Amino acid sequence: MNVYLTKRFYVFAGLGLVVILFLVWLTVYLSSGKIVITSNKSNTIVLQKTGGGGVAFTKTGMGSLSANVKHGQYTVTIKNASQTSAKVIDFYGGHKTFRYSIYLSKLLDVEPVADQDAADMVVNNDELVYLNADDNNIYKIDSSNNLDVINASQNFQVIKWADTSFGIGQTNNERLYAINNGSVSLLDVPFNYGGKSVSFAISPTQQIYVSYGPSVYIGSQNGNFKKIYTATTSSPALSAGSSLVDVADGTLDQGTAQKPEIALVNTSGKYIRKVIDSQSSILSPNGKYLAVEDESGIAEIYNSDLENPVTLPTPLNNSIISHVTWLNDDTLLYSCGDQLWEYSLAQHKGELLANMPLNWQITGLAINQDGTYVYLTTSDSNGNNQVIWRIGFNGQKVSALANQLQDILPIYDQQFQLSYINFSGTPVVDIGEIYGVTQNAQQLATQVLQNLGVDTSQVSFSIVAQ
Repeated sequence: MNVYLTKRFYVFAGLGLVVILFLVWLTVYLSSGKIVITSNKSNTIVLQKTGGGGVAFTKTGMGSLSANVKHGQYTVTIKNASQTSAKVIDFYGGHKTFRYSIYLSKLLDVEPVADQDAADMVVNNDELVYLNADDNNIYKIDSSNNLDVINASQNFQVIKWADTSFGIGQTNNERLYAINNGSVSLLDVPFNYGGKSVSFAISPTQQIYVSYGPSVYIGSQNGNFKKIYTATTSSPALSAGSSLVDVADGTLDQGTAQKPEIALVNTSGKYIRKVIDSQSSILSPNGKYLAVEDESGIAEIYNSDLENPVTLPTPLNNSIISHVTWLNDDTLLYSCGDQLWEYSLAQHKGELLANMPLNWQITGLAINQDGTYVYLTTSDSNGNNQVIWRIGFNGQKVSALANQLQDILPIYDQQFQLSYINFSGTPVVDIGEIYGVTQNAQQLATQVLQNLGVDTSQVSFSIVAQ
C-alpha cells in the first residue's frame, strides 16, 4: 500500500510539475513576441525599450532588424547621415509579431524671415507679431514687409496670444495687460498685486486664466473673474485649451515634502489631478491631450485622464526636448537643439523635419493661423545672431534671394545699418540711418549689396528713421 501511494504521489507531483512548467511557458509566451523592422539598406535601425519596466533592451541592425522582446514600450529609430525617424511601439496583451516598413522622408527647407531678436510670436497670413527681446516692445511685420512698433507705451517680459489681434502681456512687476489690436489696457483682475506670484494663460477662444498665489481664476478681457481652483503650491504654471486649463505645480514651495502635480480644470472648476513631474506643459487645442516637459528635458504625452503616457522620441544623442507646440489635435512639433521634430499621435511616429542652418539653437516656435507654416526663432551658441525662420508644410517655394541676404546681413556701417525682411512678397532691405543721412542712403546700400553679389533689382528698400 505504501508503495502504491508513493507511486501515485510521484505521478501527481510529476503532472503538477508539468502543469507548472506549462503555465510558466505560457506566461512567458503570452508576455513576449517579435518586432520586425525593414528600411533602406543604408539606414541604421536601433530598437530600444523605453517603458514598461524590466531589463533594459537595445538592438541595432542595418536595413532590417528582427528581435524577440517582452511586453513594454519600445522606440525604433531609423537614421542615415541626415534624416531620422522614430516610431513608438506599445507591446502589451498576448503574443504578437509587429512588422513595420519605415522609410525616411526628405528634410524640409528652412527659409529666413527677418534678422530680429523676437520672442512670443503669433502669426497669420497677413502679419507676424512678436515681443522684441531688445527693448521689450511689441512689433509687427505686415504683408508688405513693413516693420513697425505697434505699442511702445508698455514694456513686457512675456506675452501669450489667442491670435494676432488679442493677447495678455505681463510686465516685470507681474502686472497683467490686455493687448487688443495694439491697444494696451490694465487687465481687471480679482486681486490686489503684491506679495504673491502671478501666472496667466489664454485660450484660442480668448478665455483668460490667472492665478494669484495658489488661487486660479477664469474671466475675460472685461474682467468678470471667478475662482475655479486652488493649487497645491503658491506658484503654479498655467496653459489653456479650448475648455480646460492645465495647472502645473512642477516647482514646489521650499520646505514642503509634496510631490509635483498637474491638474486639468474645466471652466466650472471640476478637475482631475495626478502626481507628474513638469517643467512646462501645454494642452492640445481641443484639450484631449497634454504634452509635458520635465526638468531633465524629457517630454511625454498624456490623455485627458492624465494616463497612458507616451515618451516623445529624440535623436540618439539624448538631446533635450523643448518648445513643444501643437500643430493640430493630432500632431505636435518640438525642438532638440538645432533640430525640429514632428510627432503624430495617430501613427505613434516621430520624425526629424529640419536642421537649422549653422547649427543654431531653436529658441521658440509659433504655428501660423492656418497651420501651413511653423515660424522659429534661433540664436548661435553664444546667444547672439537672433533670426526668425519659417518652414512650410505644403512644399512652399523658398526664396534663394532671402537665403543670400541672410548670409550677408545685417551689416553695420558708420553711416547706416542694413537688415532684411522676407515675410511676404519681395524681400525688403531696411536701411537704418545712424547719422540721419537720407539723400544717398539707398544708393550707398545698393552699391554695398551689389559688391556682395546681390541682384538689387529683386529687392525693395525701406529707410527706417532713427
